[in-house]
Amino acid sequence: MRNYIPYCRQLLDEDDIRSVCDVLRKDWITNGPKITEFQDIFSKYIGCRHSLAVSSGTAAL
Repeated sequence: MRNYIPYCRQLLDEDDIRSVCDVLRKDWITNGPKITEFQDIFSKYIGCRHSLAVSSGTAAL
């Protein structure tokens, strides 16, 4: 048996799937309340006043 790190395998549970479906049903795919909520939580997590969610690493540059 080989030990390996799975590549491109998502660790999603039913709550994650439910949350995504909820966002898709409300027409807030971008710049909606969940983005603001994520930015606020992430800012607190990293200890800064502001953060900005972007679509990709390239957009972050």
